[in-house]
Amino acid sequence: MRVDFRLMKPLLALILLGVSQFSYAHQMRVFAFVEGKDVIGETYFVGGGKVASATIELIRNDSVLATATSDSDGNFVFKNVEADSYQIKADGGQGHQAKFAIDSSEFPFTATENKPSRVSSVEANNTAVNNGACNQPNNAELQQAIAHAIRPLRSQIEQYEAKTRFRDIAGGIGFIFGFFGLFVLVTRKKA
Repeated sequence: MRVDFRLMKPLLALILLGVSQFSYAHQMRVFAFVEGKDVIGETYFVGGGKVASATIELIRNDSVLATATSDSDGNFVFKNVEADSYQIKADGGQGHQAKFAIDSSEFPFTATENKPSRVSSVEANNTAVNNGACNQPNNAELQQAIAHAIRPLRSQIEQYEAKTRFRDIAGGIGFIFGFFGLFVLVTRKKA
């Protein structure tokens, strides 16, 4: 059986292009959340390694507002950020980049939203006592406490979704065998 090697190069190029989509080795991820007025985040590689000394940019409307560098554990902080929608861009060097979006709804309520309505102090005291709301936290404190409580869960979910699973590997191997089968079929028909 004689094999036509002119088809080998284009077919090999197609296989390599197809397989490169399934390559997640050293894919970098960034995760950020709002805690109070601060944006706190972390950078890591899929598979668990932290990205130290990554350049992190806080972007709003295609404009870089602030820049930070991740520490040895991959953590970073932007302090006193006003409530708005942002894009976090991380650059770990050597082509490793990642982005994460923060929506304005993740920020705690602003001070103007927490102002009580204009009610007489006697009426306000009676209402507070009747409702048992004497020592209740305001909305901003409550939202900050909830955000702090669910932060570890959000981080774990983000890292779980980033992991390469067995089905991803099996899919990549199946993809390679499929192309090989196609190659064998084409070469047999020509022979």
